[in-house]
Amino acid sequence: MADKLQFDVQYTAGIITAKADGVLGFMTAPELKKKITAWIEPGIKGIVLDLKEINHVDSAGIAVVLQAIKTCDAANVHFTLLNAPPSVKSVLQKSGMTAIIGE
Repeated sequence: MADKLQFDVQYTAGIITAKADGVLGFMTAPELKKKITAWIEPGIKGIVLDLKEINHVDSAGIAVVLQAIKTCDAANVHFTLLNAPPSVKSVLQKSGMTAIIGE
């Protein structure tokens, strides 16, 4: 079975909340990068990536999240991660990304 990554996206008052479902890894990282770029448009103040349904993250997933942070910073868009499951949160923390993991 191939890795998949899907998003349920909601827009409210300049904030995009994207509930991610699946795997954030080598095969799916380009999809997240493409989505982040598409979501940044005039009037967007923030992007919230809800990781509650992410069951795996690897180094490519971490790299694309770091790139998303840089892309959002360059566009003056606040980027936040929420609801990382314990296994995903552990990987993110070990990667030094604790500061961007919202509770």
